[in-house]
Amino acid sequence: MYGAFRTTRVDRTPIDATLPGMAQEIATAYARKNLARVVRRSAAGNRIKLTRYGKTQAVLIPEDDLKFLEKCERGGRRRSKRR
Repeated sequence: MYGAFRTTRVDRTPIDATLPGMAQEIATAYARKNLARVVRRSAAGNRIKLTRYGKTQAVLIPEDDLKFLEKCERGGRRRSKRR
């Protein structure tokens, strides 16, 4: 499952995702030991769910996704203040 992290070249295709935009799940213990690789994977455009005991604890998203979410939040706040 985690074999793609052993290479130094970043593969921009989702590993375990069956649909575009789905997040790959990685155990927090594995992510802790391989943080640089996990961060590179996220920076390459993949969404990564960090799980503990099978439950999502946090999510790493690419910077473009963060910018989009922040833009949506700013737009939503402006609309709510107008009412």
